Amino acid sequence: MTRAAGQAPPPLLSLEGARIDHAGAVLAEQLTFTADGEAVALVGDFDPLFRVLAGEAQVTAGRVEILGAPAEGAVRERRVGLAPADLALPEKPTVLDWLEVGVRASGVAPLRPGREARRMLERLGVGALGPRPLGTLHLTERRALAIVAATLGDPPVLAVERPLEGLGPPAALSVERLMERAAEGRRLLTSFAAVPGGGRAAALVARMDTLVVRVGPRGVAVGAPGAGLGPGTRYVVHVSAGLPALGAALDERGIPWAELGPPAPHGEATAGAIAVTLALPGETGPLVDALLESGAELVELSPVARVPAATTPGSSPGTGEGVLPQTAGD
Repeated sequence: MTRAAGQAPPPLLSLEGARIDHAGAVLAEQLTFTADGEAVALVGDFDPLFRVLAGEAQVTAGRVEILGAPAEGAVRERRVGLAPADLALPEKPTVLDWLEVGVRASGVAPLRPGREARRMLERLGVGALGPRPLGTLHLTERRALAIVAATLGDPPVLAVERPLEGLGPPAALSVERLMERAAEGRRLLTSFAAVPGGGRAAALVARMDTLVVRVGPRGVAVGAPGAGLGPGTRYVVHVSAGLPALGAALDERGIPWAELGPPAPHGEATAGAIAVTLALPGETGPLVDALLESGAELVELSPVARVPAATTPGSSPGTGEGVLPQTAGD
């Protein structure tokens, strides 16, 4: 795809009215947002997007684009390297043999696939995994192998699904460092099931250029990690319907809010924008609860300015096992 002279480059990730289906079931619909930067963190239920990349779900309406091209087929065409959180692996082959099969099938290094497989492991500092049978790998090593495999063919974008989920601090640190090495010279998309309250996940999110938080079935908040998507934050909330019900739900919870403009009637419901202030650290849950209870149709949730927090959320221990050979002490 070529651009006209002077035309801005496409964003890393862009969705417009996107509907994603799997086997006749709707996984997501009417998703619209744009996220750009060298590294973007997706927080919440972004499983439908990763299933599209894996070829397990289809975009049936609207568009989902990565660097201006359809997300469907991006992994097959090596425009995106995908590292799923739960990589399906056979038991018997060694890591090196399994990677060599992938290299051979891709055609990336048809003459010396074994050498290319070994190079992929060594470049990311996990060459010691090569002779290990796949069935002996623990969670940390399986996550590492997924990331190594995602670099096959040197794709310009790396998409890593929930890389630190279930890992304790030492294991999370080793996977985090490996992912950052793999992302050198590439754009990075990574995901988290929830906004991290502390620990390695919070540190990783803080280094992202853009944070996208999914709120409800259709709503998203997009902003810089340090610009207000954390606790004690002021938001602008745009809804296409249900503004009075949302206001009532906020009042019930004692959450201050103010209209930013006259609501536009949409049948019996209304649309409009309000400013919401959450003064307590970590208390973003009531805002989400109010949105869900009111049935308001969220269009956009945008951070405006951070309200100083009285405390810093603590970290919680992980449950993963093991660290990566050659990387834990980096």
